Amino acid sequence: TFFFETILTNTAHGIRLYQRPNDGLDLFSGGAAASLNNPLDMSADLLHVIIDHLDLAAEFHLSQTCRALRHLTHRDWKTLIPCLPYRELLPFYIGLAYTRPDHWACERCCRLHRIPNISLAPRFGQSQTCGIRTDWTWTEGEEYLIQPGHVELALKLARTGANWGHLSRLTAPYHYSSSPDPTDLWHEASPRIVGGRFLLRKKTYVPIWSSIAAVNVCPHATLVSAGGHGMIPFLADRFCNPEYVRDELERALRNLGREVSGHCNYCPTDYSVVASVDECTVTAWYDFGSYELVRYYMWMTHCESPSHWLLNLDKLAIRHVPGSVRELYFRDLKEEE
Repeated sequence: TFFFETILTNTAHGIRLYQRPNDGLDLFSGGAAASLNNPLDMSADLLHVIIDHLDLAAEFHLSQTCRALRHLTHRDWKTLIPCLPYRELLPFYIGLAYTRPDHWACERCCRLHRIPNISLAPRFGQSQTCGIRTDWTWTEGEEYLIQPGHVELALKLARTGANWGHLSRLTAPYHYSSSPDPTDLWHEASPRIVGGRFLLRKKTYVPIWSSIAAVNVCPHATLVSAGGHGMIPFLADRFCNPEYVRDELERALRNLGREVSGHCNYCPTDYSVVASVDECTVTAWYDFGSYELVRYYMWMTHCESPSHWLLNLDKLAIRHVPGSVRELYFRDLKEEE
């Protein structure tokens, strides 16, 4: 029943287009929706309309419920799945993992991996290794790198309300230094799940006397100070887009104590810079989105990962209202820190 109600919700637009204006039936009114506990109570034509609007994972789930629906979907899954390209195969497995709390979809090998003991699963900042490609792992403490599998698992645990202890581990604050000298560059990462969306606040503390000339906010924005102006041609050449090189860091250094805000035009990221006589603080807020399958790429657009280039996410612009990610992060908190 839960899965079928989810299907109806996700295909509301298609169903309403199918309905005749005067048929007097709204499948999404309280009474009618409650009475449709069995999809076979619906006509075959209406079921075909629903199936046509499903993503592949939802269609697979539906086909496994009974022989009649398996016949309606009419898919040879054993032949179809191995032939899917990466950009279709990954969301398919993400969809399969939706109802399996002890599995996660691996972006490296496009398979489901079982978590033998979810309480021992890696937390953010630790590598969630894949037996096929272990060369993409990193050592804990070097950098706070979020993998899409971690976002997937955290959102799933929050939705099901299970394993709150592990969810607390996944969303615990994390501190690390990304410089050989820990006094040069220090980071603080604090994830939150708000309204079913995975959000992250990341603070970077840069001492004024350090030699740091640039701070990466996201894959599309690097803040450059006056000391890093010589890096601009290099950065612009690397990104192939001069817009990726931003000046908020330099503006904050010229206006001590005054917050300078900005946002990314290519992913849902807000950021601010505040400089004092001792240090410069760069704060960024990231929205990784929800577990809606059509938005799965939001888990990855902030990360330089295999999926980032396999899905051409560097060419994808996800617009947002400037300041909205920062505002959402502080929802339900007593005060803005």
